[in-house]
This record gives sequence, structure tokens and C-alpha cells, in this order.
Amino acid sequence: MLQNLSKVLTGHFISKKKNKYRVETEQQVLVTDGNTSWLYSKVNKQVIIDRYKEDKNALSPDKFLLSISDDYIPVILKTEKEGDKKVYILKLTPKSEDSFIESAKVWVVEDDLRIVKVEIVDVNGTTTTYVVKSVKFNSGLDDNYFKFSIPPDVKVVDLR
Repeated sequence: MLQNLSKVLTGHFISKKKNKYRVETEQQVLVTDGNTSWLYSKVNKQVIIDRYKEDKNALSPDKFLLSISDDYIPVILKTEKEGDKKVYILKLTPKSEDSFIESAKVWVVEDDLRIVKVEIVDVNGTTTTYVVKSVKFNSGLDDNYFKFSIPPDVKVVDLR
């Protein structure tokens, strides 16, 4: 019997063009420089290293956010007020039956089209919610920020 799971992640998401991103939460760090991916579990004291793979069914934050108009059918569910701002809640249904995402909701501020929240339900019934606290554009981050420095005393699993 499948159990529906729900989790809310708090952390940081930093992205740069050409498949470079870094996601840091309390329990894990996911980093890719477009060639190599590192997944570090703080709880397990383990880092998994692999080649970055373009996979149409894989879920990466930058790919999801940039592919909304191409890969999903959006429908406005309702609007809410957040302070003095109007926020649209969109339901996204994948166009492909092979999608890892079953459905998603995206909260978008009307004034500047800023995404403030994303809720994703995957094919396993797991709901993951991302709350966006701040967004910075053109921050001039060095490419080295998208490489991972392995901490000492961590088990390394290299799948390359």
C-alpha cells in the first residue's frame, strides 16, 4: 500500500544558466555544475557523485521552473491576497503521461510574476512544498559556487 508523504523544505536554491544550481536544506545539499552532480546527505554523512544527466523525467528545480509553459497545462485555481499583493494560484498538469510530476501548484505574485511557493505531487504521492523567501537576479556568482567541497569523514560513492 502506498503511503502519501508530505514534506516542506526550508533552504536555499541558487541557479545559474547552463544547468548550474545549488539546493541547500537542513538535511542535504544538491549541487551541479552542468557536468557533475553531488548529493550530500548530512544525516548519513555520505556524498553521491555522478555525471550530470539531461533526463526529461528528472526533476531539477531550474528545469521545472523554466519548462512550465512548454511541459504543463496551467489553470488558475484562485487568487489570494498576501499583504497588499494579489497572488495567483496556478494548477499545473503535465502534458506528458510519462512525467515524474503528477501535479503541481505555483503561487505567483501578480505585480512582478515572482514565484513565492511551489507544491509538487510526484507519481509516488509525495507532496513537496518549496517556499521562496527571496530571489536575486544577475548576482554574479562564480562558477566555483556550483562545485561541491567534500567534508572530511564523509563516505563518498562515486558513480561516474
